[in-house]
Order: sequence, then C-alpha cells, then structure tokens
Amino acid sequence: MGARNSKIIPLPIPVAIKRIGQCLIPDDRNQLLDLFEMIDINMCEEKDVEVNTKQLQESNAMMVMMKVAKRMIEDVDLVFVTVQLVETIKFNTPIVMDFIQFGGLDILDKAYRVHKDDELLAGSIPNLRKILIAIGSPASIVEINKESLNLQFCRHCQEIVEIQRQKLSDKKGPVMIPKSSDRINRVLKFMDNFLVSKDVQVAALDAVISFARNADAPRSTHETNLIPVLLSSLKLHAKEVSIVWRVAMAYSLVSAFSGDIAYDVAKTGAHTILIENYAHYKKQNNHLVQQQILWFFGSLLTWPPSKRVVNKQMESMDFLKMVIQDFEDLKVKMANDPASKKKGYKDDKLFVLCVPLNIRSFIRETNGELARKSERRAEKKAAVKERRNFDERPRFGTVQSTIYTQGEEGLIAKPNDEEDEYGNEKRKIPDWERKLNNMS
Repeated sequence: MGARNSKIIPLPIPVAIKRIGQCLIPDDRNQLLDLFEMIDINMCEEKDVEVNTKQLQESNAMMVMMKVAKRMIEDVDLVFVTVQLVETIKFNTPIVMDFIQFGGLDILDKAYRVHKDDELLAGSIPNLRKILIAIGSPASIVEINKESLNLQFCRHCQEIVEIQRQKLSDKKGPVMIPKSSDRINRVLKFMDNFLVSKDVQVAALDAVISFARNADAPRSTHETNLIPVLLSSLKLHAKEVSIVWRVAMAYSLVSAFSGDIAYDVAKTGAHTILIENYAHYKKQNNHLVQQQILWFFGSLLTWPPSKRVVNKQMESMDFLKMVIQDFEDLKVKMANDPASKKKGYKDDKLFVLCVPLNIRSFIRETNGELARKSERRAEKKAAVKERRNFDERPRFGTVQSTIYTQGEEGLIAKPNDEEDEYGNEKRKIPDWERKLNNMS
C-alpha cells in the first residue's frame, strides 16, 4: 500500500478532514485508509505546499488524525499510512510542530512497540523520529520563547494591553487571550516531547519559572501537568547544572502556593533525587544549585503534609542535619580566622550558604529524629442489641410465668353464648357495673 502510487482522486483537504471526523471506528476502516491517502497525495503536490499547509492548520488536521491513529494503533495498515504521511510532511516545520503538539511522537513510540515484528515499520519509525526531533527542537524553542514572554503577565494584564493596543490601531474586535494554564501546558508538551534536548529543557524551564511568578499560577497550577514533566526532566538530567537549579527553583515556587501542591511534589521524590546528587554539586562548588536545593526544602517544610513526608525519610533528615552542621562548622572557621571574614563570599571554599529558617526550626523541633509511626489502636465497637420483634409471641419455657399470670376475675367480661336479636353475642355485665349503674 502506498499513497504515491494510488490512483485515488483526492478530495480537498478540509473536506477529507471533515469526513475523517465523521467516520465510525472501526466500522469505516477502509474509508479512513482512503482519506489518509488522499491527504498524503495532496501534501505531495509541491506547487500547492503553502495552500495545503494553511488548510491543514485551519482544519485542525493533526488533532483529528492523531485521535484516529491513537484509537486504531493496532491496525497495521492505518499505522503504515500514518507513517507514510508523516514521511511526506517531515520537512514542513509548521505541520511537524502540530504533529508533535498533539502527541505524534508518543503515537510513533507506541506504534513501534505494538508492531515491532513488522520489519518495515520497525526500521522506518526510529529514523523518522530522529528527523522529527532534529527539525522540531529549534522550532519548539522559538514557540516556547513566545509563550514565555506572554507568561510574564497574567491573563488580566494581557487583556488590558490588548485593549489599549486596539484603541491605538484600526483593528477592532473581541479580545481573546488564552489562559495561562493553556499556555504553560503547551510549553510542557514541548518539554516532554524533547526531553533529550538540553536547549529545549532550559528554554521550557525558564517559561515554567515565568509562569510560577505569574499571578494566575496559584489557582491554575492544578490545571497543568507541571509536576510530573519536571520530574521526568530531573531524572534524565540529574547532573546537568543548568537544568537542575531551574527545576529546583520551579518546584520551590509552586510548592509555596499551597499544602496540596507541596504534598504532590514531595510524593514524587524529587527532593530525594537532589539529595543523591548533592555530593556531586558540592564537589564542583556549584553554590547556585546547592542554595536552590535548600530553598526547595524550605518550601516543602512550610506545609504540614509535605513536612510529614520529609520527616519520615532517613535520607532527608540526614541531609538536613549535614547542611546545618556544615553551616555551623563554617561559622566557627570564619570566627577563628579574621582574614576569612573579608573574603568569605568571594572565596569558593568559604562560600556561606543561607540555610532557610524553616529548615533550622524543623531540625530543632524534631531533634533530627524520624517521625514515629502512629500506632492505631483497634477500636472497640459497642455491642448493638438486636431489634425486638414485636410480632413474635412468647414461647413456652422461655419467659417467666409470673409476668403472664391471669388477671383478676371480673375485669374483662367472659364471652357469653347468648345472642341478641341482631345475632351479636350479648355482653355479660359484671356485678360491680350493675351496682354502679343501679341496675337490678
């Protein structure tokens, strides 16, 4: 199957994309294959590249096609047609950026795992992915820098600027400003797709820091996947100074927003990764990284939920005690050497790290000891009496006979066999009632 050798007469791109969105999966499989091939044929026309590119972007083609490819990833024919289309547009930078933005690289990775036995796909997908990353990295940095500039202002400020800009120009119309969470999610998507590229990571982390300083960040951080993406970057570049201090700074800023966010950050174990590599930073005298790690711990220890997480980890407690001990030793050394006071901050060996107050108070309160495991006592449940069944009558031998003794004679009339003229049984009147009513 090959789109370039196909004799199918292609539909216009907007019409083909509309029909793809209307197809039922997997019932309209053959129709989807034809439509994908039609788009591939259109994109092969070199004279109409600009027009076709514009139509693809305006019709959200990559979003629609990636949704279909994701749901039919098991179909080898549809995966082949999708890979063939990507081969066609791999040097078209705007379309490649849309492809990456809507999860195209993840789909290629999954297709490679699912169809690893197919020689053609197993050989073409890795090379195609390398080409897309090489083309997409510089373009993604440009897009990230644009978003980073916008993230320096909150959404309300951007609306005010846009309104004033319209007043000074002839352009009139409604002001549509994307949410800050949408902007940073777009940046994080690029960051996640290009984890290997250090330049992309640095640019994206600068945008994340701008977002964390934005007035919209405290209430919109929950709408982003900032925490897991930063963790992936930290794991892959744990010894890259330019990335590590930015990750620590971004984590420290967002952890200061609320206890829930700080707890989510602490659960990922990002601080333990920094502890494991702290000796490497210390050996190289990377004071910027060391200081930022301490600010990160200071943010975590601000909130009780994240503080409990740190207090339960032996490596975290040992690290904080070591930092304070180094700080005390350095103060003693500087006090005993008057000459070191003058060159203290200039000399790398005598650089004084600022230990946040949260860390010092935390160690003082806990005495550097781990939190004790709370032993939950088994709750004794009170015995619940069974509900009385009022319909149940007493059985012989199960109740005290004295309670059910016969009543006094004459209080209740005994049945009489005599009947009145209506056939009802006559009531026998007791003697006390006769005397009371003066009846003879």
